[in-house]
Amino acid sequence: MKRRIAAVLLAMALAAPGGLAIAQAVPAAAPADADVAALEALNARWLNAYISDDRAALDAILAEDFMVIRPNGTMGDRDSVINADRSALRAVRWENLQIRVQGDIAYVAARTIFTRAEPDGTERVVSNDYLDVYARRDGQWKAIAAYVVRRPIS
Repeated sequence: MKRRIAAVLLAMALAAPGGLAIAQAVPAAAPADADVAALEALNARWLNAYISDDRAALDAILAEDFMVIRPNGTMGDRDSVINADRSALRAVRWENLQIRVQGDIAYVAARTIFTRAEPDGTERVVSNDYLDVYARRDGQWKAIAAYVVRRPIS
């Protein structure tokens, strides 16, 4: 009797749409809107903190093991970013923001345009392209790396 029940159950499972689903592949889900929104907000918070010299915000955004490659090719760590002299910076805007989420890793790329004060009192505009890498740690996105390239102003 038990064999007959097992045979009937097996036949029903095989006849069901999709057959017997012992381990069925599930397509990868698109990044959650919440992740993209959180990363977009972090990007804005980071750039605004940089321009306003909000070291507490930078401290919250950057992971302890954060590393950066600057436009001049030098490498830096978290403390070098938090403690950088930003006194000449006057304004920032960004464009072409792109966000990619792959599980617990995310990539944020964009172009920044900074206005900075020169020693002679004039203002100069500088532009960078950057790629920031974030990791989700303990449920929070933390910046773990950045690569910045200087762009000519057209």
